[in-house]
Amino acid sequence: MSEPDVRLHLISREERALSAEGRDQPILEVEDLTLDFAGVRALDGVSFSVEPGELFAVIGPNGAGKTSVFNCISGVYRPTRGRVRFDGRDVTGMRPYRIAALGVARTFQNVEVFPTMTVVENLLLGRYHHMRSGVLSGAAWWGRASAEEVRNRHRVEEIIDFLEIEHLRHHRVGALPIGLQKRVELGRALAMEPTLLLLDEPVAGMNQEETEDTVRFVIDVNEELGISIVLVEHDMGVVMEISNRVLVLDFGARIALGPPAEVARDPAVLAAYLGGALGHEPPVPGSVDAGARSVGS
Repeated sequence: MSEPDVRLHLISREERALSAEGRDQPILEVEDLTLDFAGVRALDGVSFSVEPGELFAVIGPNGAGKTSVFNCISGVYRPTRGRVRFDGRDVTGMRPYRIAALGVARTFQNVEVFPTMTVVENLLLGRYHHMRSGVLSGAAWWGRASAEEVRNRHRVEEIIDFLEIEHLRHHRVGALPIGLQKRVELGRALAMEPTLLLLDEPVAGMNQEETEDTVRFVIDVNEELGISIVLVEHDMGVVMEISNRVLVLDFGARIALGPPAEVARDPAVLAAYLGGALGHEPPVPGSVDAGARSVGS
């Protein structure tokens, strides 16, 4: 991968900074987010904001409501109460495809790829909302449709280079190991050219080598491309090492928000993770114990 090739067409941090010049609001604002399912409260008045270019993590014990937050942001769920604003625009209850078109992309807790399609074909699906040709011109591959296809394939090839999967471009995704399938899913999200990327447990189910590779690419996406990231992850070592700020949820409510080192020593966080054993020291970021406590959605 050569850095000049990536920066030639993919939107870089510098270009995003220019487009955001004069912007004084967060890229994402979540206010009093409440979600009920038949009398069960999944989210209870959750509020937070994400700044442009930030790598923001959401953690919590099993059933804390982390994925529910993602589903409300991306339009899969309509909250019972509260507001979600993306880049200053109220997107609460908006259909998922409209939110995606505004610049919000996501990956999923369970890998959501098309297993019988190739890597290139999966990534091209991420270009769908950038295509404007009609059915007839697309079928004939003529005129505007032809030029559009070439342009979008070029963008996909840039992402393939960026994620270092050139040798897999024509492989069926279902035949790849889980770590590479998740990388393809990340590539499809990047193909949408998002301003905000939601990553739901990107290293779940991976071995140590796959985890290290994925973390490296997540950091590159944030630092090289300047994309704001909201990360849900159960690997506490990863969260504490790469996040700018951490939001902690427990039983659907916010119990802590701040820098990783501060959150790791918060008594409410220790109580949630250690069952009230506040005499225990919190896991040290990057240590084996830091990843010992698995947390779900």
